[in-house]
Amino acid sequence: MKKEKQSKPLTTLKWFSIGGLLGYFFLHPCIMIIANLMFLSGPASGLTLGDTIVSACMRSFSFQMLPWSLSFAIITGLSGAFYGRNRQVAAALRESEKKFKELSITDGLTGLYNSRHFFFRLNAEIERSNRYGHPLSLFIIINIIG
Repeated sequence: MKKEKQSKPLTTLKWFSIGGLLGYFFLHPCIMIIANLMFLSGPASGLTLGDTIVSACMRSFSFQMLPWSLSFAIITGLSGAFYGRNRQVAAALRESEKKFKELSITDGLTGLYNSRHFFFRLNAEIERSNRYGHPLSLFIIINIIG
Protein backbone atom coordinates (compact mmCIF):
# COMPACT_ATOMS: atom_id res chain seq x y z
CA MET A 1 0.00 0.00 0.00
CA LYS A 2 1.28 3.47 -0.89
CA LYS A 3 2.25 5.86 1.85
CA GLU A 4 0.00 8.92 1.92
CA LYS A 5 1.70 12.19 0.99
CA GLN A 6 1.82 14.73 3.76
CA SER A 7 1.91 18.48 3.28
CA LYS A 8 5.40 19.90 3.15
CA PRO A 9 5.89 22.76 5.59
CA LEU A 10 9.18 23.66 3.90
CA THR A 11 7.34 24.34 0.66
CA THR A 12 4.94 26.67 2.45
CA LEU A 13 7.89 28.36 4.15
CA LYS A 14 9.60 28.72 0.77
CA TRP A 15 6.56 30.47 -0.72
CA PHE A 16 6.23 32.67 2.39
CA SER A 17 9.88 33.69 2.02
CA ILE A 18 9.55 34.42 -1.69
CA GLY A 19 6.43 36.50 -1.11
CA GLY A 20 8.04 38.36 1.79
CA LEU A 21 11.16 39.17 -0.19
CA LEU A 22 9.09 40.37 -3.14
CA GLY A 23 7.04 42.57 -0.83
CA TYR A 24 10.05 44.04 0.93
CA PHE A 25 12.39 44.59 -2.02
CA PHE A 26 9.91 45.20 -4.86
CA LEU A 27 6.35 46.02 -3.87
CA HIS A 28 7.05 48.50 -1.09
CA PRO A 29 9.62 50.57 -3.07
CA CYS A 30 7.26 50.61 -6.08
CA ILE A 31 4.43 51.94 -3.94
CA MET A 32 6.77 54.52 -2.43
CA ILE A 33 7.81 55.63 -5.93
CA ILE A 34 4.18 55.94 -7.01
CA ALA A 35 3.32 57.90 -3.86
CA ASN A 36 6.27 60.24 -4.38
CA LEU A 37 5.34 60.74 -8.02
CA MET A 38 1.77 61.57 -7.05
CA PHE A 39 2.52 63.92 -4.17
CA LEU A 40 6.06 65.24 -4.53
CA SER A 41 6.76 65.59 -8.24
CA GLY A 42 5.63 68.21 -10.63
CA PRO A 43 6.81 71.60 -11.77
CA ALA A 44 6.10 73.22 -8.41
CA SER A 45 8.32 70.79 -6.49
CA GLY A 46 11.44 71.36 -8.56
CA LEU A 47 12.24 67.60 -8.48
CA THR A 48 12.89 65.61 -11.63
CA LEU A 49 11.60 62.10 -12.21
CA GLY A 50 15.02 60.59 -11.46
CA ASP A 51 15.32 62.51 -8.19
CA THR A 52 11.86 61.35 -7.16
CA ILE A 53 12.62 57.66 -7.87
CA VAL A 54 15.96 57.75 -6.06
CA SER A 55 14.54 59.52 -3.02
CA ALA A 56 11.60 57.11 -2.89
CA CYS A 57 13.90 54.09 -2.97
CA MET A 58 16.13 55.58 -0.29
CA ARG A 59 13.15 56.45 1.91
CA SER A 60 11.52 53.02 1.46
CA PHE A 61 14.52 51.32 3.11
CA SER A 62 14.99 53.93 5.82
CA PHE A 63 14.45 53.26 9.52
CA GLN A 64 11.32 55.45 9.51
CA MET A 65 9.65 53.22 6.92
CA LEU A 66 10.68 49.95 8.58
CA PRO A 67 7.18 49.21 10.02
CA TRP A 68 5.62 49.77 6.60
CA SER A 69 8.28 47.68 4.86
CA LEU A 70 7.83 44.83 7.31
CA SER A 71 4.06 44.98 7.04
CA PHE A 72 4.33 44.71 3.25
CA ALA A 73 6.75 41.82 3.67
CA ILE A 74 4.38 39.99 6.04
CA ILE A 75 1.31 40.58 3.88
CA THR A 76 3.02 39.44 0.69
CA GLY A 77 4.65 36.57 2.59
CA LEU A 78 1.25 35.34 3.71
CA SER A 79 -0.01 35.72 0.16
CA GLY A 80 2.93 33.66 -1.06
CA ALA A 81 2.30 30.97 1.55
CA PHE A 82 -1.38 30.87 0.57
CA TYR A 83 -0.39 30.55 -3.11
CA GLY A 84 2.08 27.75 -2.36
CA ARG A 85 -0.43 25.88 -0.21
CA ASN A 86 -3.06 26.16 -2.94
CA ARG A 87 -0.57 24.72 -5.42
CA GLN A 88 -0.03 21.75 -3.09
CA VAL A 89 -3.76 21.21 -2.67
CA ALA A 90 -4.37 21.46 -6.43
CA ALA A 91 -1.61 18.91 -7.12
CA ALA A 92 -3.06 16.52 -4.52
CA LEU A 93 -6.52 16.96 -6.04
CA ARG A 94 -5.23 16.16 -9.55
CA GLU A 95 -3.45 13.09 -8.19
CA SER A 96 -6.55 11.79 -6.39
CA GLU A 97 -8.72 12.47 -9.45
CA LYS A 98 -6.29 10.44 -11.57
CA LYS A 99 -6.33 7.64 -8.98
CA PHE A 100 -10.14 7.51 -8.78
CA LYS A 101 -10.49 7.57 -12.56
CA GLU A 102 -8.12 4.61 -12.75
CA LEU A 103 -10.10 2.78 -10.05
CA SER A 104 -13.38 3.42 -11.85
CA ILE A 105 -12.28 1.70 -15.07
CA THR A 106 -10.24 -1.22 -13.71
CA ASP A 107 -11.04 -4.30 -11.69
CA GLY A 108 -9.56 -4.05 -8.21
CA LEU A 109 -8.54 -7.71 -8.02
CA THR A 110 -7.04 -8.31 -11.46
CA GLY A 111 -6.16 -4.78 -12.56
CA LEU A 112 -7.83 -5.40 -15.94
CA TYR A 113 -10.24 -2.99 -17.60
CA ASN A 114 -13.89 -3.47 -16.67
CA SER A 115 -17.06 -3.38 -18.77
CA ARG A 116 -17.55 0.36 -18.17
CA HIS A 117 -14.23 1.05 -19.91
CA PHE A 118 -15.08 -1.42 -22.68
CA PHE A 119 -18.39 0.26 -23.51
CA PHE A 120 -16.87 3.75 -23.24
CA ARG A 121 -14.12 2.81 -25.70
CA LEU A 122 -16.63 1.01 -27.96
CA ASN A 123 -18.82 4.13 -28.19
CA ALA A 124 -15.77 6.30 -28.89
CA GLU A 125 -14.63 3.97 -31.70
CA ILE A 126 -18.15 3.85 -33.20
CA GLU A 127 -18.28 7.66 -33.20
CA ARG A 128 -14.83 7.85 -34.80
CA SER A 129 -15.85 5.30 -37.43
CA ASN A 130 -19.00 7.30 -38.27
CA ARG A 131 -17.10 10.61 -38.31
CA TYR A 132 -14.45 9.44 -40.78
CA GLY A 133 -16.71 7.07 -42.73
CA HIS A 134 -14.48 4.04 -42.10
CA PRO A 135 -15.84 0.57 -41.46
CA LEU A 136 -15.61 -0.82 -37.93
CA SER A 137 -14.98 -4.43 -36.99
CA LEU A 138 -15.37 -6.01 -33.58
CA PHE A 139 -13.76 -9.34 -32.77
CA ILE A 140 -14.66 -11.03 -29.48
CA ILE A 141 -13.14 -14.26 -28.19
CA ILE A 142 -14.94 -16.06 -25.41
CA ASN A 143 -13.15 -18.79 -23.54
CA ILE A 144 -15.49 -21.15 -21.76
CA ILE A 145 -13.75 -23.52 -19.43
CA GLY A 146 -16.02 -26.31 -18.51
